[in-house]
Amino acid sequence: MSWIKASNVLGKYAINKQFRAAYICSAAQQVLGSEAVVVSFRDGTLSLAVSSSAQAANIQIQTSQILGEVNKKIGADKVTKLRFKVG
Repeated sequence: MSWIKASNVLGKYAINKQFRAAYICSAAQQVLGSEAVVVSFRDGTLSLAVSSSAQAANIQIQTSQILGEVNKKIGADKVTKLRFKVG
């Protein structure tokens, strides 16, 4: 039995939206580490929970780098925007 990368599966098969969103959230969490908690993904927007507005501003500065890393990790340009929830 050989293993198939999940990103290859997304491109080849009609996978439901929930699986795709969960896969993208997981990949984004790996990229972000402990900087933020990935809450959801919908329509190109990745929602993140952060502890303070300063932390959100810090991540906002790195937006293009984060988007690039997440999209590279999932093998497609699906994530286009970050949204923050401070709390």
